[in-house]
Amino acid sequence: MKDARTLTARGRTVERERQDVLRLGARLANAEGFRVIALDGRALGALENVRYEKHTDHPDDVLIRKRFLLWDRFATIAFDDVANVDPEGERVYLAVPSTAIEWSRSSTRS
Repeated sequence: MKDARTLTARGRTVERERQDVLRLGARLANAEGFRVIALDGRALGALENVRYEKHTDHPDDVLIRKRFLLWDRFATIAFDDVANVDPEGERVYLAVPSTAIEWSRSSTRS
């Protein structure tokens, strides 16, 4: 099981400092509507919401919404899979490729 202090991308695991986890959590809390970019560079959609269930210092999950014409699709990404937030560019970067994202019609967790 991963925890928020480790980040695995492209086969490398990096230990995050506690302050980095707190900063990333704060940036995500203010990133609603930001464009979400997967590890492979593909734009996935917009950050719809962040969910706090187990932790108070950072979100547990990030909800992404993808719109296509009149249809909405949702994906829930674990906080551990968020690599960075760029407030100036209004982008959220993930540490997982777009092929690892599972989409559903509902915004609820399965």
